[in-house]
Amino acid sequence: MHPAAASTILVRDADRLFTIFVRDGQHYLTAVAGTTAWYGLTIRLSEEEAGALSGNRGHAARLVRSLAQSPDSFEDRRVRPSLDP
Repeated sequence: MHPAAASTILVRDADRLFTIFVRDGQHYLTAVAGTTAWYGLTIRLSEEEAGALSGNRGHAARLVRSLAQSPDSFEDRRVRPSLDP
């Protein structure tokens, strides 16, 4: 078993339950979603998208809401299992 890769956290928003981070050169957003049960969702981000989201938490919060409400629309860049930064 390999040790967990180190991550660099760019943004951690405890109120909106999301984290933007870099691991092995790839940018990610992990968010908490669900109603009755909560679960993590992770999507890949481009470097430009990660920078824009890191600089605008309102935009990031909207993306997180969209991800939580419609995870299937992010299927092409969803990471399974979800990553914990």
